[in-house]
Amino acid sequence: MAVCSSCISQTGSLEEADVNAKDNKGATPLHKACTAGHVECVRELTQRGADVNAKNSNEWTPLHIASKGGHVECVQELLRSGADVNAKENNGATPLHKACNGGHVECVRELIGRGADVNAKNNDGATPLHRAANGGQVECLRELLGRGADVNAKNNNGATPLHRASNEGHVNCVRELLVAGASAAERNNGGKTPLDLSSNDEVRRAFDELYS
Repeated sequence: MAVCSSCISQTGSLEEADVNAKDNKGATPLHKACTAGHVECVRELTQRGADVNAKNSNEWTPLHIASKGGHVECVQELLRSGADVNAKENNGATPLHKACNGGHVECVRELIGRGADVNAKNNDGATPLHRAANGGQVECLRELLGRGADVNAKNNNGATPLHRASNEGHVNCVRELLVAGASAAERNNGGKTPLDLSSNDEVRRAFDELYS
């Protein structure tokens, strides 16, 4: 299969190649196929015994990479092949964190549907909801809230998703969080409320309209 040949570092045919061979960054052919979004290659490699939970030098699995890139068909294929939906990389992030970072709501749905922990925390204490709020990814944020994400979860700095959305000026996320019951009275480790962190007039109006 021509599309797979570019994902395999060794010379020779796919039949002869070591499908789990790693390059100098620890990436396997499956990592590379997921980076490129080549679902046919992912399918071929998994059928030939590729390790779906192999980790590169940063402890990313192929599922982390596919989720970060928004390659939903690759995500589906990996999950069907037994990928660990809650695997963590060296910063403690799961594939769901990666999908939320990029605003890839279809990947978010697939991951949650296969058991992704919506309240998983990375090494900074951030949940996927923190990441969606921080990046202004309102569709992902809605999906997470609808699946039971803790709207008032705190990271290691004591910040809630509302702190992050307010700080970054993402008014649509601020509105969604307030409607979902986020507390505007929560204080971070520096003693600041979400409103204290915003100089955005639209964000301030949202607090005035939706929080009492």
